[in-house]
Amino acid sequence: MLAIGRVADTKNLGLETVGIKTKNGKIICKDDDSTDCEGIYAIGDCVLGRLELTPTAIRAGKLLANRLFNEGKELMDYYMVPTTVFTPVEYINFLFYHTKKNIFIEKNALRFYLIL
Repeated sequence: MLAIGRVADTKNLGLETVGIKTKNGKIICKDDDSTDCEGIYAIGDCVLGRLELTPTAIRAGKLLANRLFNEGKELMDYYMVPTTVFTPVEYINFLFYHTKKNIFIEKNALRFYLIL
């Protein structure tokens, strides 16, 4: 199955038929990408609370395949994911995705550079 795009197009997949929970069209998953239905996993934009970035979905998919078929243990870490905004002048930042509690970022800990 495939549900792609910035708005998860999951309404016609019949997820509720097999017991997969959703919220606002997004699939609710555990940290290991599993759903409440054994043997069904979800990654990427269709998952509630995950970053909507292609590279993170690709990495999450590779890690999931490694866990399912190669005895891997590593989970996707969404904590610090670099991204950029494509404008005439590119700005690069790190998204501090708050999956962990009690994260404290010191004032002036982040520096931004303008590259001309």
